[in-house]
Amino acid sequence: MKNFRIIICIICILAPYPATASEKHNTESGTSDRKISISATSMKADYAGRKVRFEGSVEVTGRDLRLKCRTVQADYGEDGEVKTLSASGNVRFEYQELKATAGTAELDMKQHKIVLTENPVVTRKGIRIQGEVIILDLKDGELEVRRAKGVFHTSGP
Repeated sequence: MKNFRIIICIICILAPYPATASEKHNTESGTSDRKISISATSMKADYAGRKVRFEGSVEVTGRDLRLKCRTVQADYGEDGEVKTLSASGNVRFEYQELKATAGTAELDMKQHKIVLTENPVVTRKGIRIQGEVIILDLKDGELEVRRAKGVFHTSGP
């Protein structure tokens, strides 16, 4: 039963924003659980190593998130909470108005940070930023880019 709880917990926490299975949001008809779903060709759980790996056409969707890649690995602690999430292989995700692509993405679930590497690119409202490493802080709404190059659209002279 505990192993089943861990897998459900991983699926519910896969979004890179603060959300848990018990978190509620208001709707016109009251409150309901926030849903996060995941699909993949296969899943393998290593309970002793506290890892769950999803492989093959992985797709994670939530209320304002969509993540696609080849592989996602979740590492969790003894308490069953996901500590980190690693996505690799043509990572593409959308979060609200933000779109990103990269070879790999490391998500720190406690800090609500995403580190994009291997040719990362982030776009939002006509702005395109690329760099060696891009760090998204979803909690504080901050973006850090190492070796940044950007394209900004402006009006006027």
